[in-house]
Amino acid sequence: MGHSVLVVVHNRRENTRRNLSIEVEDTERVSDVTRRISNSLKIPDDELRVAFCGRVLESDTLIGELLLGPTTNLTALITEQKRPPANNSPEKKQSPTTSSAPSTPQIGSFFAWCKHCNDVVKAKLRVYCSRCNSNSVVVKSEPQEWKDVLITNRIRADCLNCGSENFENAAQKENQENDCFAVFRFKCVECSELCAALSHIRPNWEQAECGICLDEPSDCFVLDFGCRHAACRECFTNYLRDSLESAKFIFRPPFGFTVTCPYNGCDFVVKDMHHMRFLGEEGYKKYQQIATEKLISLDTQGVFCPYPDCGASFFWDTEDDSGQTSCPECFRLFCRWCKNPKCVCNAQEDASKLTIKATTKKCPGCSVDTEKSEGCQHMHCTNCGLDWCFRCVKSWTEDCQWDHWF
Repeated sequence: MGHSVLVVVHNRRENTRRNLSIEVEDTERVSDVTRRISNSLKIPDDELRVAFCGRVLESDTLIGELLLGPTTNLTALITEQKRPPANNSPEKKQSPTTSSAPSTPQIGSFFAWCKHCNDVVKAKLRVYCSRCNSNSVVVKSEPQEWKDVLITNRIRADCLNCGSENFENAAQKENQENDCFAVFRFKCVECSELCAALSHIRPNWEQAECGICLDEPSDCFVLDFGCRHAACRECFTNYLRDSLESAKFIFRPPFGFTVTCPYNGCDFVVKDMHHMRFLGEEGYKKYQQIATEKLISLDTQGVFCPYPDCGASFFWDTEDDSGQTSCPECFRLFCRWCKNPKCVCNAQEDASKLTIKATTKKCPGCSVDTEKSEGCQHMHCTNCGLDWCFRCVKSWTEDCQWDHWF
């Protein structure tokens, strides 16, 4: 299918730039496009390089693999010197029927959550300059892991738009503030809107079975949390819903409140909270609310509004130690110490609080009041996930197993 593509031509010999519009077919290769550009510019095609998404493209890359959208463009670089001729030695010459795999098929093989489509979508990776937001950049090194893509200022780049590859002196070049970095963004293949990458999803090229239901997933992807335990979308979604209903989230810094791999006994966790979007819009909002409440419950400055029709959770600046607090949601006043509209901190404690103190012990991990109604001394905190001993109020150990069981 033919379509028009904008090509930004950078002439490094004359330090000039111009735009060129050409017609391309998805079945064409980069070599065909390079030849068409060189004919328009009237220069030899061996003096021209075509770049896209931060890298110089191989000549045998299919145009269709680049997933060019209406707002994207190619970059043509007129080199300062002619490139050395290719080595056509017999031992390196390829058969015309068996060409090597192109270097860019991974473009578009990402999965992401698109808010506009409200679903998991295939995504295309795009690269921009951190200084001028131009896409006319060439990265100085390839990303090696997800952190290189998701965390800023990890991959340096040369920007052909703002000329960030040119510095006045060596000291300025070493100054990170003046350097140029690649900014990676993901766009939905269907609607071209920006979307959030889902780093735990990988294509199911090997047709692996789901480790939970033992069936082959109906989708073209599986979820893998770094432990190689493949889970299908349906099983993972059901697992999230069950965790949400029973509040089985665990606190795992620096990721916050999350869930472990659904595979029994695996301690790997979901590191990217965008995967909670599998819960749906309402479920995702509920997860955010529960996670916020659990985080606040672990913080000494965390406060919950005591009014039944509100229940908001928030942090409070403790510089004013009078205890008088105003809820930011319902704007009503209460004492954050006794949780009453009118402070009764100096009054005699009511019977319910005395009963709680007498019948419960605080979890050594998160200080949540815990009551043991029956059974052994081994407790598992549903708030922070800690296994602890109700008798010695410490983390569960082998000594507790033998000495404090009953």
